[in-house]
Amino acid sequence: MNGKLYTFGGFDSQKSTFTPTSRAYRYDPIANTWTPIAPMPPMNGTSYGGVTHAGFATDGTNIYFAGGYTSNSSGTGQIFGTKEVWKYVVSDGTTPDRYERLPDLPIAVAAGQLEYLNGRLHHIGGTNAARTSNLGNHYVLQLNDLAAGWKTLASLPSPRHHAGSAVHDGKIYFIGGQTGHDSNLTTSKLVHQYDPVTNTWKLVADLPVPTGANGRGHISSAVVVVDERIIVLGGETEHVTGRTNMVSAYTPSTNTWENITPLPKSRYSGVAALLGGNIYYTGGSNSSTTYKGIPGEQAGEQQVLSFTLMNADTKSQIQALTNGATLNLATLPTKNLNIRATTSPATVGSVVFALSGTQSKSATESRVPYDLMGDDGAWTPAVGSYTLKATPYTNSGGGGSAGTSLLIAFNVVNQSPDTNNPLITNIAATSGRSYVLAELTVGVRAYTDRTYEVTSVPASLAGASMIRTANDDKRNTSSSLLSFTLSQQATVYVAYDPRATALPSWLSGWQKLTDRVGVNDSKISYMDLYSKSFPAGAVSLGGGMQSPAAGAENNYFVVAKAAQAPSTGLISNVATTSGKSYALGNLAVGVTHYTDRTYEVTSVPASLAGASMIRTANDDKRNTSSSLLSFTLGESATVYIAYDPRATALPSWLSGWQKLTDRVGVNDSKISYMDLYSKSFPAGAVSLGGSMQSPAAGAENNYFVVAKAAQATLSSSITKDMRATTFDMALSEAESNNRSLTVYPNPASGGAVFLEAANFGKQEALSITVHDMLGRIVASANAVTDNLGNAQTEVPGHKQLLHGFFIIRVSAASGRAQTKILVK
Repeated sequence: MNGKLYTFGGFDSQKSTFTPTSRAYRYDPIANTWTPIAPMPPMNGTSYGGVTHAGFATDGTNIYFAGGYTSNSSGTGQIFGTKEVWKYVVSDGTTPDRYERLPDLPIAVAAGQLEYLNGRLHHIGGTNAARTSNLGNHYVLQLNDLAAGWKTLASLPSPRHHAGSAVHDGKIYFIGGQTGHDSNLTTSKLVHQYDPVTNTWKLVADLPVPTGANGRGHISSAVVVVDERIIVLGGETEHVTGRTNMVSAYTPSTNTWENITPLPKSRYSGVAALLGGNIYYTGGSNSSTTYKGIPGEQAGEQQVLSFTLMNADTKSQIQALTNGATLNLATLPTKNLNIRATTSPATVGSVVFALSGTQSKSATESRVPYDLMGDDGAWTPAVGSYTLKATPYTNSGGGGSAGTSLLIAFNVVNQSPDTNNPLITNIAATSGRSYVLAELTVGVRAYTDRTYEVTSVPASLAGASMIRTANDDKRNTSSSLLSFTLSQQATVYVAYDPRATALPSWLSGWQKLTDRVGVNDSKISYMDLYSKSFPAGAVSLGGGMQSPAAGAENNYFVVAKAAQAPSTGLISNVATTSGKSYALGNLAVGVTHYTDRTYEVTSVPASLAGASMIRTANDDKRNTSSSLLSFTLGESATVYIAYDPRATALPSWLSGWQKLTDRVGVNDSKISYMDLYSKSFPAGAVSLGGSMQSPAAGAENNYFVVAKAAQATLSSSITKDMRATTFDMALSEAESNNRSLTVYPNPASGGAVFLEAANFGKQEALSITVHDMLGRIVASANAVTDNLGNAQTEVPGHKQLLHGFFIIRVSAASGRAQTKILVK
């Protein structure tokens, strides 16, 4: 204000506890000096002044603050909220600086945002004094009518706190923030725009966040408006350890963000201001350093953020195109396609594309939008595997400096859906409203009675079966609203309103995913996804607002995807001496691990995801036999026993097995996991005893069994006669050093298999080939590793994969890895 920067309060660096300070300062950028100003007044009925986590604003003449944490009565800690609102009156030269009390807020609050607009103060969001609620409350105070007190306006659609805010072109922007506190906090990248004319909120483009982060919170007063841009500096991405130096600029006219020159150090909870054409950033993160910078952009920070599959006929979006995606031409709305690159900043000098694989193409686009096939081109891809790389350049025609590329691998198939045996049938709703079967794609309507459309789909769910529900059922409290039948084992996904503060009881225990389904509802931009595995048969779901549900404003809708068929090749001939039911399956979250109980698996070690398992009968938990369960391994494998952690002694047959640090999570009401014990076995018969065979003691549940084929090299499993006709696939130590490759199911049936590669280079292109015993390549695929050097992808089946041994090899610039697979 008036060319100077004012700071108030914060946590007292001279005390060992989290205690607000009353100290306040004024910074003069010309003299480069800080001067103390009048200390903050006593608050919350104590003798101590000072505040932190308050909202601050100015009308250009005075400074206002509202809510926040204040000092406690002993001056050694904090009170988590206050109703108090104050005005700091700057000295006019005849009277000293002073503080004046204004009307209290309706509730005690902290970590909200305060903005001045058109003669009124707006207080938005925050958390209650108990720090148990995320608030969306929006209050307004008319400064020329203080007697009227605070009034209520439209609430923030997604309640949160510790955000940033700004006023631009007559509108208020509420930026980022978090829900929860301390170790339980979740940061947000949502940005909402408030229009005071219509008293409505609108969701705009997400705030950029560092790779792997959910959002940015603890932004507070570190937002400045520079010409036509709103600039956000730093922030916290997770509690204590997560902070960023990212500086992001938003242009409202284009609804786009770009990252500009970052702060010299990662900081959060600091204060920023625009003074004399320069941005100043001070404090935050226990620091007293003040930085000065020019609000420009960094050419080297240009990057390609994402790819979008486009309908070349209508110029509309079909879906996001992500690494490892599979495009099914039979289920897409058109075979005339294009691929669009989205960049940061939104406009760059040019983008250079390189498509390789079954078909190849090179292209350079020098104007927005940046499309692989140009503005009016179209591509009908051949079935096969592809790699696509796009690189931004500062000048047109691929000239100037190169920015950060994006490299993905994807597959194209053409497989007609099985309409004779659909995954979902017998859809019925007790409300009597219309619920219909559909396919999850961009552009499909989410509800039968609304026009909201799906705007983005996780690549793994593109084309999956979907139930469009009735949004008029959004208040339904029934325990049984929707029923349907699954024709085979499947994972069911419920897309639920992210505004929910509590879930219905029937949804408890489902796994919340990081993936979301985008929607074009005016108040929210996505639906959260929850998943659970179900066997073939009837499924029943309750109402979206069944107790204790709260906060949701839309009904859920449903997606289902058939589970990978159980791998029966590794385990066969399962038999028990007890006569009870033991069944084959695959280890995954949501699977019931007993045949006679409803307990489900809640977590799985990554190395065992999808592994073969034997679901046992828990009624055998007292069995003392030395020979209860027998089965046959199709090849050498590691067998894992998931055993009750309450055991004080193990059965004799389990002695000598290796106890692992990995565990399998379960939702038994008395225990949350099962211990894992492992032992290697050759191909052939395996026999296990009863859970309580002597000297076992303490276990209250029966064990269950997991098995995974051993990762031996091919040569160790080939006979002398076979070696004469095979080719040399040996890898040098340098090629294979530390790199690993896992394939499942193994043995396979000749269909698609899933591959996990580890310890390759960061963002490295992988070439995957399947070789028969004569060295011929019979199948291939491509993938790109993540930032840890790992990748997961599907390798398609092939008509030549009839039976026998095959080698799967992964090759990259950094080296190679290979393993064998048996096809039966």
